Amino acid sequence: MHTVDTIAINSTPEVVYHLASDVESWPEILAHYRWVRVLETRGPDERVVEMAARRDAIPVWWRSLMRCYPSEHRIVYKHIGGATTGMDVEWTIVPTGGVTRARITHDILLPWPILGPITAFLMCDAFVSYIANQTLHGIAAAAERKSRQS
Repeated sequence: MHTVDTIAINSTPEVVYHLASDVESWPEILAHYRWVRVLETRGPDERVVEMAARRDAIPVWWRSLMRCYPSEHRIVYKHIGGATTGMDVEWTIVPTGGVTRARITHDILLPWPILGPITAFLMCDAFVSYIANQTLHGIAAAAERKSRQS
């Protein structure tokens, strides 16, 4: 299953990237996030994080290996725990036509014949894209507020 969620943000790629990569602060700026914990730091741009959010009233959590590429304004996650284990996620943040476009792609292939594709579709449709869109809108609002204050 492959999903793409995107938003145009009236801010700079640097401001958007800073907010997107500062995952420990997400619960302060994103109402649907319950917590983000850094479990292990593996270098300046790599860590293992545990994230917990809500899809409406339904709590969800996952663990990811997070790799940051600051010079590219890109963040890559590999889900290593939770229902989405095996999922690959990529944030790309690029200037486009006077705005910054933030895009999150999710890719997951569940190894169960028949039920795998159905489960992946339901998971991505009902949870992954919903949470990604909430995250993008929250990051956009925070970035635009920050840019107006500058």
